[in-house]
Amino acid sequence: MFFMHNLFECFKSKYFVTKFVLSNQPRIYLRNYLLQSCRGNHTDLHWKEPDGYETGISIFNSLFPSKTLQPGTVTWYNCGPTVYDSAHIGHAVCYVKLDIIRRILQNIFHLDVIQVTGVTDIDDKILKKAQELNVNAKNLTQHYEKEFFHQMSQLNVLPPSVAPRVTENIPQIIILH
Repeated sequence: MFFMHNLFECFKSKYFVTKFVLSNQPRIYLRNYLLQSCRGNHTDLHWKEPDGYETGISIFNSLFPSKTLQPGTVTWYNCGPTVYDSAHIGHAVCYVKLDIIRRILQNIFHLDVIQVTGVTDIDDKILKKAQELNVNAKNLTQHYEKEFFHQMSQLNVLPPSVAPRVTENIPQIIILH
């Protein structure tokens, strides 16, 4: 519990993600690194080539692999939650990782990031849960969407630039398919 509390406090620090480095060292070293990052000097914001190994992870524009639409700007879409229940640790891990990448792009490479996170607010799971609880599906999804973004803010995950809901974009989705 002590480690989780310190990790939570670390994620609340806006400087944590700019110092995160992947490493092939054992988990205990990663734990110590995370805790030291929370306590360390946060004024040295520069890119440090990670120790460890090549992960094969790269960021590219899937529409125009060799072109940028607007120099200095990254437009980024990522799937958001299907809001029928409370967020869990899997959600937290996913969005903290995305936040780390976003902050590196913004704070180290000085790129403007326009992040769009789609919120699935209509789905079989949502309809089933609303029926089980005998509540309106829209009220159910609004509750869990608000809860989700509040929980992510408690982890100091930056909010997306835009969070469109599926129900507000059904005609556009139909056209794309």
